[in-house]
Amino acid sequence: MRKITILLAILLVGSFGYSQSGEVNYVRKNANSPGGIADLNAMKTAFDIMRNMDCKNGLSWYSQGAMHNTPPEINGPNQLCKGFQGHDSESNLPFGWDNCTHEGGNPNSSFNFLLWHRMYIWHLEKVVRELSGVSDFALPYWDYTEQDDRKMPKLLTQKEESLYTKARLSSLNNGQEICNEQFDAIERQMKELKEMTEFQTFSKNLNNNPHGVMHNYIGGGFSGDESSCQGETMYNEIYQQKDISGLMGNVESAGFDPVFWLHHSKIDYIWQQWMNSENGKKPSEDSVLKHEWPYNFIQPDGSKITYTMQEVYDIVFTLDYTYQGIEKSTYLASRESSPTILKSNVQEKTTKTLIWKHTVGKTIADKTFVHELTTDLNKKTKSTFRDINATSKVLDFDVVVYKEPKDFYTVYIRYEGEKDSYIGTMSFFGVAHEHGIKKHSIAEKGVKLNFSFDITDELKDVQKTFSIYIKKHGNGTAKVTIENLKLFTYNKE
Repeated sequence: MRKITILLAILLVGSFGYSQSGEVNYVRKNANSPGGIADLNAMKTAFDIMRNMDCKNGLSWYSQGAMHNTPPEINGPNQLCKGFQGHDSESNLPFGWDNCTHEGGNPNSSFNFLLWHRMYIWHLEKVVRELSGVSDFALPYWDYTEQDDRKMPKLLTQKEESLYTKARLSSLNNGQEICNEQFDAIERQMKELKEMTEFQTFSKNLNNNPHGVMHNYIGGGFSGDESSCQGETMYNEIYQQKDISGLMGNVESAGFDPVFWLHHSKIDYIWQQWMNSENGKKPSEDSVLKHEWPYNFIQPDGSKITYTMQEVYDIVFTLDYTYQGIEKSTYLASRESSPTILKSNVQEKTTKTLIWKHTVGKTIADKTFVHELTTDLNKKTKSTFRDINATSKVLDFDVVVYKEPKDFYTVYIRYEGEKDSYIGTMSFFGVAHEHGIKKHSIAEKGVKLNFSFDITDELKDVQKTFSIYIKKHGNGTAKVTIENLKLFTYNKE
C-alpha cells in the first residue's frame, strides 16, 4: 500500500443540515476531553427523556436503536416494548426499523456500510441536540485507537445513568483499559488503513477492524490469551436471554447500547481522516447511485424522512461537522484553491483483473496457519510489477464458517528470512445475522465469506516465493476454512 500523510477535511453545511457555503457549525470531540464530557452530559439528558418515551415513538431510545436492527424473536413478553416480539412476527415494522447494512445476501450492503452509518449517527446527533436543549451538541467519539483513551468514557460506566448498560464486558464497565492483545491489533490495523487507495477495500477492512473487532470485544464475545482479555456471557435485555453476548456483540441489539454511537463516531472519524488524505478516495456519484439502500430516519421534530441515493451522495460529503483532532494541512489547503485537484479525489474508474486463483481447502485448526504459494504463482505475481496501469494489488480470501467466530485473525505475507508484513484482519461480527447461520440448513452448508487485502506495498519483485501466515486471536471453537486465494490488480480504465 501507499504511504500517506494524514490530512483534514473541512466539512460543509446546509438545507438537509448541509450546504455549499463551507461553514462548519459543530465539532465532534474526544469523549474524554472537557468538551466531550460536556457533550456526553447533554447526551445523558436526552437519553433520560428518550428512555421514558413509548418505544414506537420514533425519537425514543428503543426506536432509535431498532433502526439498526432488532432480534428475530424475543424470549418472553417484551419488557421494553410491549407487543413487539421480534421482527419475524411483524408484518409491518415501524418506519425505519431494521435498516442497517449488515445483510450479507444483498450485494449493496457492504458498499453502503460507511454511508448509512454516517447518516444514522448524524440523525441521532440532531435528535440529542433538540431534546437536550444544547444547541452546539456534537456526537463525541471514543478515541480507543490512542494509548491515553483505552478506558471507556466514565459517564458510560456509571450505574443507574441513561448511558449505562450492564450488558457489556464487565472490565470496561469497571473502568479497566482495553486489553493489550485487542489494542495492539487495532493499532496495527490503523497503520494499514491509512495506506489504502481504493474506497471499497478501505471500507471492508475498516468494517472488519476496528469496527467488528470492537463490537465483539465490548459485547464480551472475545476471549484472548491474557487474563485481562477474557470474554463473558451475560443477560442481554434486548433478546431477554441469558448466557449470550452483550448488546454490542450482536447486530440485533448493538444499536441499543449508548456506546454504539461513540464507537461509530470514531469509525466515521477514521473514514473522514482517510478520505481527505492523499490516499483517500470518495466513491463516484455513479457508483453510489447504483448501490441502492433504504435510508429512512426520524427528524428531531418526530417527522419521517426518506432519502434518495442522490440525496445521500450530496449529504454524506457535505455535512455540518468536523472532528477535534483533525487539523488542516498544507496539502488540503492547496486542494481547496484548485477545483480540478479536488475532483481528482473521486475514486477513479478501474478494472479489476484476476491474475491468479489458488485453491487452498484448509481449516485453520491451530493458533497459527502457514500456506506457501507455488513458484508458478510467484511468476504470475511478478508480472504485475511490469503493468504500468495497475494502481493497486489486492489479495482476496474466500473462507467458509459454520457458526459465527468471536475470534479474529491477523493476516501476514511472509518472505523467508524477512520480517512478516501485516496486511489485515479477518473478523466475523454480524455473520450469523447477515446469513441466517442459526438456521440448520445454512449451518450445515456453511457460510461463504470474502476478505480483501491491499498488498501493493507488501509484495516484492523477487525470485523467492512468499507464504500466507495467519494468527488466530482468541480461544473460540468456531472453525474458519480458507477455500481460495485470488490475486487481483486494479487497472486504470
